[in-house]
Amino acid sequence: MLDDNRKIMEKMDYSTFISIIENIPSCIFFKDIELRYQFCSHRWAQVVSGDIVGKTDMDIRKDKENALKAMEADQEILQSKKGCSYVIKSDIDGEISYLELIKEPLLDSNGEAIGIVGLINDVTEKTIMEKKIVGMSEMLEVKCQELEDSNTELKTMLEKVKQMHRSQKLFTASMNHELRSPLNGIIGTLQMLLDDMSLNEEQRDCVHHAFQSSQLMLEIVNELLDFAKMEMDGFVIKQNPFILFDLTDYIKYVAKTQAQAKNLDFLLTIAEGTPECYCGDEVRIKQIMHNIISNAIKYTDKGSVHVTVSYEDKNLIIVCADTGQGISKESMEQLFTPFVRLNEKKNSNIQGTGLGLAVVKKMIELMGGEITVS
Repeated sequence: MLDDNRKIMEKMDYSTFISIIENIPSCIFFKDIELRYQFCSHRWAQVVSGDIVGKTDMDIRKDKENALKAMEADQEILQSKKGCSYVIKSDIDGEISYLELIKEPLLDSNGEAIGIVGLINDVTEKTIMEKKIVGMSEMLEVKCQELEDSNTELKTMLEKVKQMHRSQKLFTASMNHELRSPLNGIIGTLQMLLDDMSLNEEQRDCVHHAFQSSQLMLEIVNELLDFAKMEMDGFVIKQNPFILFDLTDYIKYVAKTQAQAKNLDFLLTIAEGTPECYCGDEVRIKQIMHNIISNAIKYTDKGSVHVTVSYEDKNLIIVCADTGQGISKESMEQLFTPFVRLNEKKNSNIQGTGLGLAVVKKMIELMGGEITVS
């Protein structure tokens, strides 16, 4: 096969050889020991502006600084007898291109350098793509650094939030004791004074008002602390067995006392077939019922409040109906919003924080239930 190739090369004339060189994708050139061009592809001659045979890079290139660098590199190749490759930027009539030059020393039979043979490839698309990739990589590095900085800031903020959360829990636990204990002591003392038969009417009225005010204060404190616990996810619903009728007897006793004070009728009905025993948080269910019924009594001036308890589809259903002033459709949307009191001007004589129903709704949802109004 090698002999066949050699025969083909021997038969090939100079013009055929040049034709082959001119038609390959790369440009080829040859420089002698004095770094003068002795041969080059036609396309390279066009790039460097015309006939270059017998001329050096300093003769043909306008950019003398880069021409000098090219010749110094060529001298290094001749002396070291080692090739090199690099990319140059070409600007011909404002058209930018990038060319890869691959240079190797041409050695004689004694191993002495007699010139340089070079190969030139147009790597414009590749170089532009590489520059874009580098630019994108740098941009990505900047974005990654920004994300890392943001992540650090978020971690710092998260730690602050956690610290605030811990402080709130500590404060709530402290207030639970610091506020409730003295208030319970005051209420107990006032209750004892009310039971004291030696008080005259004026004294009894003063003690009664103080007793009602302290109960209201305790109710407000309880709502605020419960709401704070819920906001911090520190509110726990217990699961213990309880008797429904014990719970409703307590509610009936408390609600009747409130209703009678306003000359209202109060009725609590338990539907037939309602089970007696349940498992849940009896204290919180009492609180829910007490809050809803107290609200109904507060906003009812005449008539009645009727509570119905039933059991459907494994759910305890509690319905509270009253003959009060009613609620507009627009106001219903805000009924369970914390710290919002509906018709505050009209109901300025009714005390409250606007938290009761918000706490009730949250408690019911934590129990897996729902509350609606109509």
